[in-house]
Amino acid sequence: MAKRPRQIATREAFLNSAKNLKRETVEIDGLGAVYVRELTGRQMVRFNEQIDAMKANGSDVNMERAMRLAALLVSMSVSDGDGNLLFTEADVETLSDLPFEKLRTVADKALELSGVHEVASNLKKALDSSTTDSPRSSTSP
Repeated sequence: MAKRPRQIATREAFLNSAKNLKRETVEIDGLGAVYVRELTGRQMVRFNEQIDAMKANGSDVNMERAMRLAALLVSMSVSDGDGNLLFTEADVETLSDLPFEKLRTVADKALELSGVHEVASNLKKALDSSTTDSPRSSTSP
């Protein structure tokens, strides 16, 4: 005999669930904790459009593109305590100036919360290879 669900969601409850996205705090070295929330369906589409545009141009993921993708995920996922986003896509360029490890930490968590484990794994591999393949610059006094 099949177990009956405790409660059947209404249309309104289902649509309002967008207001209750999964959210976790993530500790960022040198900054403190931030809230990172899962992506909405619309945000996942936008993120995938960016990846598809890179592929269509025959572009491999390099450090610049990896930074931009990570910054885009930050803009789509860092929120206040009520779940309101702190950034917009207009902030992506400014966010790209942050240390890469901070961006990657948030981007990984956003993808994990969104249930996109394969994409998260592939992005992590691409990000790892782009950081090890890119020459490191050093300045001498």
